[in-house]
Amino acid sequence: MERIPVTIYRPAIVVGDSHSGETQKFDGPYYVLRAIARAHGLRLPMAQFAAEAASFNVVPVDFVVRALVAAGSDPASVGETLHLVDPEPLSAAKLVVRLDEEYAARSPAFRLPPRLAARSLRIPPVRHGRRHPSRVDRVPELPGPLRRAPCSRRARAPGVRCPPFEDYVGPLVRFFRAHEDDPAYV
Repeated sequence: MERIPVTIYRPAIVVGDSHSGETQKFDGPYYVLRAIARAHGLRLPMAQFAAEAASFNVVPVDFVVRALVAAGSDPASVGETLHLVDPEPLSAAKLVVRLDEEYAARSPAFRLPPRLAARSLRIPPVRHGRRHPSRVDRVPELPGPLRRAPCSRRARAPGVRCPPFEDYVGPLVRFFRAHEDDPAYV
């Protein structure tokens, strides 16, 4: 059988466009924004519930598209598995801080131990917290309080670099704020 030219692309957690913040749906790290929005709306302090030692690798969708185009036209990519990741990801804890700063102009007020954060998601009022009287947001079970294993291999598409989270956190949060009550993004 002849060899079929295959490249496997494994992007990190994909978020909205790095310039406009636009995305198709709010999942993944957007659940953190939902928690921040709830706490802010209720005038409650935000808890830091993420692990400092764990990296939380997110990449904007426009980076993924650019990387796919660049690697797809590079013969050296054939037969490779390319991890489309941020080479310098934030820690999960820093991601929570930056999202809280951008959304609510504050930082988490206290640290919630990871086990307590995981257990709190089993409590129905927390799991089905109401942000808006007409809607219930369901928070998915997390494999651990925002813990991510590092990629086994970090590869980059030729000539394409993932922007740092700091460069696109503003557009992500602005888009979220503009659409957080829109059921099309739930």
